[in-house]
Amino acid sequence: KVARVKEVSGVSCGDEALKNILDTYGHLIGEERKLLSLASEAGDEATVALMSDYLKEQEKLVWMLVAYSTCDCKK
Repeated sequence: KVARVKEVSGVSCGDEALKNILDTYGHLIGEERKLLSLASEAGDEATVALMSDYLKEQEKLVWMLVAYSTCDCKK
C-alpha cells in the first residue's frame, strides 16, 4: 500500500466531510511544496511554474473552506 491519503467512506455529516477534504488538501499541499523545492533545486522551471500555480489555487481554496467552516451563520 503506497497511498498516504486516507480513503473515507460513510460520511454523512457536512462538517466531517469538510474536515476530511481539508486534511487531504493539507497533505497534498505539503507534498507539492516538497516537489516544488526539488524542482527548484534541479532547475526545472516548468515544474516550478506548474507547482506554484497548483499551490496558489489550492491554498486559496483551503483558505476559503476554512473561512466557510468558521462562519457562524446563525447570528
